[in-house]
Amino acid sequence: GMAAAESCCCPPSFPNKTNIETLRLSKSMKRYTQGLFLVLLACFAAPVNAVWRETDGSTIELGSEVWTTGDSSLVSVSVDRNRNYRVMMKGKEWLRSSPPSVHLNSTCYSDGDASAPLRFEKMLKTEGEDPNLGKFEELEMMYTIGDTSIPVSFAIQFYADSSNGLFLFQQRFPEGLQATNVLDWDSDKVFQGSNEGHKQFMVATKANGDERTVNWPAVGQFAATGKVSVEFPAFLPGRDLPQSLHHLTWMGRFAVGRWGEGFGAPGGQEGGPYVLFKGKEQSRHALVISPFDNFKTNILGYDCAGGAGICAGPQGYVKQLPKGFVATFSISASLDGPTDAMLSFGETLKKAHATARMEADKDILTSHLSYWTDNGAYYSWYNFENILAEGTPEEVLAQLHKEFEQMRVPVAYTQLDAYWFDFERENANCKKNVVEQSKLFPSGLEALAATLKTKFLVYDGPTCASFEPPFSGVEMMASNRYNLTWASGQLANVHPDHADSFYRYLMNTLKKKGAAGYEIDFMDFNYLLFEKFNTDPLASHSWLQAMGNAAEENGLPVQYCMSLPSDLLESVLHGAVTNARASHDYQAGGDNWNIGPTSLLHTAVGLKPSKDNFRTSFDTGATNGPLNALIATLSTGPVGFSDKLGTAHYELLKKTCRADGRLLQPSTPPLPIDRTYQTGFQGHLWAASTSLDSNTWYQILAVETANPHEELDVSELYPRPSPNQTFAVWERGEEACKEGLSVSACVSLLTSHAPTFNVYTGTQEKEDMPIRYKSWVAAPVVNGYALLGEHEKLVPVSVNRVKAIKYLAEGLKVTVSGAQHEYVSMLFLTPSSKLVVQGCFVPQTLECEISVS
Repeated sequence: GMAAAESCCCPPSFPNKTNIETLRLSKSMKRYTQGLFLVLLACFAAPVNAVWRETDGSTIELGSEVWTTGDSSLVSVSVDRNRNYRVMMKGKEWLRSSPPSVHLNSTCYSDGDASAPLRFEKMLKTEGEDPNLGKFEELEMMYTIGDTSIPVSFAIQFYADSSNGLFLFQQRFPEGLQATNVLDWDSDKVFQGSNEGHKQFMVATKANGDERTVNWPAVGQFAATGKVSVEFPAFLPGRDLPQSLHHLTWMGRFAVGRWGEGFGAPGGQEGGPYVLFKGKEQSRHALVISPFDNFKTNILGYDCAGGAGICAGPQGYVKQLPKGFVATFSISASLDGPTDAMLSFGETLKKAHATARMEADKDILTSHLSYWTDNGAYYSWYNFENILAEGTPEEVLAQLHKEFEQMRVPVAYTQLDAYWFDFERENANCKKNVVEQSKLFPSGLEALAATLKTKFLVYDGPTCASFEPPFSGVEMMASNRYNLTWASGQLANVHPDHADSFYRYLMNTLKKKGAAGYEIDFMDFNYLLFEKFNTDPLASHSWLQAMGNAAEENGLPVQYCMSLPSDLLESVLHGAVTNARASHDYQAGGDNWNIGPTSLLHTAVGLKPSKDNFRTSFDTGATNGPLNALIATLSTGPVGFSDKLGTAHYELLKKTCRADGRLLQPSTPPLPIDRTYQTGFQGHLWAASTSLDSNTWYQILAVETANPHEELDVSELYPRPSPNQTFAVWERGEEACKEGLSVSACVSLLTSHAPTFNVYTGTQEKEDMPIRYKSWVAAPVVNGYALLGEHEKLVPVSVNRVKAIKYLAEGLKVTVSGAQHEYVSMLFLTPSSKLVVQGCFVPQTLECEISVS
């Protein structure tokens, strides 16, 4: 038990002894396997700062802990005989527990609450092996609920072979639970965008100084909650938290980043993983807490019954938990900052769920240049009816593709937005059917794709309440009504029990119509507005699984849009999902380019972040075409332009790709430098990376940095370079950087003795003026040589261009790929500090070699 103020109901009343049993499971076991009880151990005394109460009210001396495990040089957990547990970073207490609780039949049952007790039965120590994560040791704490015989248990597992000190915290319900909901779903409620409790939470986080991605999403519009029905683990701030503590998390539509000083609070039903980390110190300690399974049900709550700052469990609307249900949450750590902590967490998560994303060569959405008609595009036909005066979509698309061919810009596919089907504009562009509008596409999509020799990324979003299913027997669910400032009405969705047949039909039909991929939009609407998805712990997963399976069967990559952090976590279970929007909708001159903090969560779970479409020409309202093109290319996600006929900046577009349209992208997208998550940093400082053999190239992007003395140390780049590595840093856009010049003309050499360079850009002078930014390439120098890359491309060194690089004693040899007859030229730095350009024509084999010596 804990102090009375931290109990969810009444003051604690402890049992008079602790039962502990130990079990060793030598054979392989799944994470959720329960053991047999073998050996009964002696009792242990309680830890410091707690007392053990006997039934007569007397107390005894404090003593050793029941269970301590982990890596003392990284992260460890200890549990005492009162079931208190602590999480320690390098021996310092960062988190301490609040009592576990279970909500059942409108009553909160808590460990240590005499009036509504969660009755402790015994502890069980086991060892086992997970088929994906390896060996673990476990402590399970077994309870019954109140005067019932309903069992529930809470377990802590430690995986000794993990590189990030992985702990899993599990809630187990062998017989299931009924009537678990803390909140009642009101199916008659009309959502007005005023979920007051959630909005108060958001106001509080802002008042506490939290910063966030500029494109702060709409949150709290619907029913999102910060309450959970079962609390374990539940944490209070530890006694040894560093004074420089910061937090980082993701929240709301498009899963945007939020960060600030102190312990903070997670985002509840609209939130995601939560990172606590040291700031403003040399040490880079960071801890990640996250749901680890049942992602659309399990959340990190902030409105905790026991007074904790973080409480993990099924979200508060869930009505029942099925027999055998398990809710798992993870804690992992890093000594190398929040970026490393999140990426290592993501690798563990993908390993646990055996994530297998669609192969990059099969994912045309993220590998080739495209044209878009989404919101913000010039031809967003659903949005601006006057554009129809320029012709039907079928006519205009034919003219556009003719122009692409004339300009020799290889566009691999075209995105078709909500207008392709019959829709209700005022009701979030919901679809009334899945048949193309004959007045807009008189030839039909299949014939149009064949004529244009192209493919389509086909949009899907909300479903109208008046939707006409394509075949009989499809059961639909009605949403709650909603009334926002920009959309109102009532929606529908296919019932999870019918989702398999529906999506198999839909994906098969779309593929026949020329689809190269599938975009599912309004994911927050498609979850938060539906009673079934909020009250049934498995329903939303079943819906997404049916969608993902059908897409995979038809070879269609999927893009998630307007997704919540829970959707991104859920995607590790669905290999067809390859990318997700990391920015809000495009607006000329807006902040749609800002994908940095959001991209970290995408990258961690293995998704490619998508910057929305953009216009390249001032003639159609674009003020930041070059910046948008650069970030889209660096993102590793789709690159989709959206200009009016005759206005696109085609030379800029050619800089994004090879002659065959294959995008020239880095290995990883631009991620914020860890220091920028600390309060007080003004602007944006990101770095993408390209790994070839044993070397890494970095592309650094600074946007609107306000401090004239702002410098970047190469040791801040990620993945961390070798301390002794010398880099040639080339500022892009420098006209002086050409063959024959000395290195001092446009390239700086950075060594361990002089590792910094200035990254000041200045700030935007007026709103209608271009955003200020600079970009650099940091190339490793080996034996005096450095490959700086293609000087005419936005990403000079790309994994889609450079296939191999070999450093010789007196030279450098690079193998490149491209379209047949394409000329590829590369810029090199030589030991004589001269810049040399060499190139080759790509033959029929599609690869050639470039050498310098």
